[in-house]
Amino acid sequence: MERKPLPMNGKTLQIGSKALFWNLLSATSYFASIFGMSMLWMVAARTLGIPKELVPAFLLAGLISGILCGLVLAVMLAPLQLRFVADCTACTSPEILSLVKDCFNRADLKEPRTFILDSGSAHWANAMVSGMKSGRGTLKPTLFITRGAVEKLSSKQLEAVLFHEASHLSLDHIQKRLIICCVSAFASAFISLFICVAAGAFLPEGMMTSAFFAAFLIATLGPFPWVKKQARKQELEADAYAVLQLGADPEAFISALRGLDEANFVESSKAKNHSLSGHPLTEMRIQQITQATNKRASTDTGQAA
Repeated sequence: MERKPLPMNGKTLQIGSKALFWNLLSATSYFASIFGMSMLWMVAARTLGIPKELVPAFLLAGLISGILCGLVLAVMLAPLQLRFVADCTACTSPEILSLVKDCFNRADLKEPRTFILDSGSAHWANAMVSGMKSGRGTLKPTLFITRGAVEKLSSKQLEAVLFHEASHLSLDHIQKRLIICCVSAFASAFISLFICVAAGAFLPEGMMTSAFFAAFLIATLGPFPWVKKQARKQELEADAYAVLQLGADPEAFISALRGLDEANFVESSKAKNHSLSGHPLTEMRIQQITQATNKRASTDTGQAA
């Protein structure tokens, strides 16, 4: 399937403009959080009369706290981002609400708040879940389904997709993502501080600015490859859990994934089309689903014997 250009109209441009604005705002807030917390800790060090030898420790604390604040804020505000970018309304369809309830109850989860995202003729087809099993406020379990997915998928296909989303909650993926944010923030900040200390000790004064800039980039951007790698791993985990534990129909799931790619004008086997997302290649996901199906069949056969 060739990748077709998305139809451009007022609605599409409006959504794109909102998404661009939110992404710029998120990036600005992230860097401002790091800079602000670093300055706060440095001011505290000066106010408290901390010895010069201990100032790097305060800088490290500022970097870590700033990175964590920025990343945690991004996770917590994700549901608000979706509501801001696309027209978002509470789902009122009895069929969809009943399907959502059945799928999440089978995973021993409470029925989440369910919203329909309307992207007009932008043909955005997807489903996503946010929050935690026992979360409150912005962390309360919330399910978003685009109107494109509702129109594109059959009831059986949508059920498989909902099992996948329920799996994210069952496996505590948001909590684990926050943990990796913490670990990567500490690691990035330590590496950044080491570069600053090494630069001060061994580099000539003319190269200090470049070294500090490199350290700042590592501190601010370092966590993202870790988080992205974990997000892709979690997608595969949710696929397997949906099939093996929740009983998602493998054929319906596979056809749903290919149908979503088709609706989004994405070639399933092209890595470039997935490089900016948190999802692995669709064909890789299909291969794992097939393996999970074969594993379940082998287990069932063994039990029957």
